[in-house]
Amino acid sequence: MEKLLANELTIGSPEWWSATPEPYRAGIVARLGAGYIRLVIGIMKRLPRKASTNTDLDWNKVRSTFTKTEGYISGLMRTPHGAPAEGCPVPSIWFLPEEKKSDINQSYERTILYVHGGSYCLERTKLHSKLADNLANQGQARVLAVDFGLAPEHPFPDGIEDVVKCYKWLLNQGLSEKKIAIVGDSAGAGIALAALIAMRDNNIPLPEAYVALCPWADLTFSGASIVENAKSDLFMSDLEFISMFATAYRQGASAHHTLVSPALADLHGMPNTLVHASGADMLLDDSHSIVNGIRKAGGRARLDVWDEMPHVWQKLSGLLPESKTSLVMIGHFLRSCIPSSNDMAA
Repeated sequence: MEKLLANELTIGSPEWWSATPEPYRAGIVARLGAGYIRLVIGIMKRLPRKASTNTDLDWNKVRSTFTKTEGYISGLMRTPHGAPAEGCPVPSIWFLPEEKKSDINQSYERTILYVHGGSYCLERTKLHSKLADNLANQGQARVLAVDFGLAPEHPFPDGIEDVVKCYKWLLNQGLSEKKIAIVGDSAGAGIALAALIAMRDNNIPLPEAYVALCPWADLTFSGASIVENAKSDLFMSDLEFISMFATAYRQGASAHHTLVSPALADLHGMPNTLVHASGADMLLDDSHSIVNGIRKAGGRARLDVWDEMPHVWQKLSGLLPESKTSLVMIGHFLRSCIPSSNDMAA
């Protein structure tokens, strides 16, 4: 914890932004968690295809299986429910810091727009809600978790447009962009980054900070980690598996489109950015592309890597010590980027 407090004191310094820290090591429990994720992926690879094709997944079955398998984990921890965001143009849920849950209408000096992962096609689960709740507590902020339209029913660019609608709604509530951060995990981080680019290009003031957890933001699969960290079995490779999700999301749009693969776009003008990624993730190079792209364009971005961690391990708070460590660091980052008078009082 002393190391984390020291990190908080140096956030904003040139040394902190330009640092390339040594990867954090995973403990035995985290490695077991990675094994469980591998088991879930193996099960989903074997789900039945639609009769008309051998490549299209039965999406109802996929979503049911994903929710059920994540439910086995969420059953081991307290999972919050949140409160509906009344008036928001897209179905969304508010999550509040523990000490402020009794009054959703009180004023807040820090707001997080959270975009959940799920390979562009899967709904927010209880583990995503747990992550949103942890972001609220660690960031001392209210969190708006947006339930954007899912592919294939709502393909590109529907999800991006939903996130932009939610962000503009926050601004229309009187919030300053200086008091907002956007956080996404996996595909949600890709949608969030695409939304930032779209808003920049339409002269919408951008939020103060962006946090990406194990982002999937390159649907061209150009990174070397796609091959180096991918796993295969007798049924299909990981690349073949996630390609089905990418195809369902793109539905004819080019993978090279700026908003389909935002990690490869011109990233000038992006907010202060923090990326946390797993060194074992086949999507690791998406993180490198985002951070390098922002730095090349003159922005400020930092990447922290954990070795051997499961994809988006931050959802496993209460089970993995590394999850809490990552969340505490994210909270420090958000509070540093968006100061609040309540921070001083605490």
